[in-house]
Amino acid sequence: MHQEFAANAPAERLESALEHVCVPGTIWTVSAQGKLTVPRASLTPQCKVWYHFLKTRLMPSTHVQTVSKDRILLLDSIISGRAIDVGRIIFQNLGTCAAKKCDSLWFPSLVSSLCTRNGVPMFDTEERLLCSSGVITKNTIARLLHGQMAEGPTQSPRTQNDDAGQAPQAPTSNTDAASSNRDSTQADLINSLQMLERRMSLAEVQQYQTMELLQQMHS
Repeated sequence: MHQEFAANAPAERLESALEHVCVPGTIWTVSAQGKLTVPRASLTPQCKVWYHFLKTRLMPSTHVQTVSKDRILLLDSIISGRAIDVGRIIFQNLGTCAAKKCDSLWFPSLVSSLCTRNGVPMFDTEERLLCSSGVITKNTIARLLHGQMAEGPTQSPRTQNDDAGQAPQAPTSNTDAASSNRDSTQADLINSLQMLERRMSLAEVQQYQTMELLQQMHS
């Protein structure tokens, strides 16, 4: 289980998690308060896509440049296939959001559904929810993967051969291989995201059933 894996993780486990989800050479950054983070740019391409999912659907975050220790450990559990109690994570984050007393609203669709199921009145003057920004499509994945490639070295479109009047060399088969690898990675990520989406939907159903049972016990 992820909860056991992440609870009081020793230094060796933290370093192992970095090796799994980050590019080689990544180290922890320690804040003045002792909090551990890593730059988001240090994530592997696969984990950049998963992190986009985490910060928009499972563990909301306003930090776009850094990734916290808890999210690194959760990324490690996702790519390693550990069992994850999604309902528990959502419940904990709802409590965190309520305690912060900020203007942001986490899990708006879930909260709205719970209010509707419990008969909370909805008024016409209330603000309506917009489409979720966390929707992950093939274009989203391509954009995230392209962002990773853009961080690497790039080649100028004009070479010395062009300046000398010589014809530019034809692209090599490496381009086709890279494109094939990207397509394969995108397909694997989409399948994994769809599987986790089904697990999250099941966890939400179980949450509803538990809340109904608790209400019946108190009524």
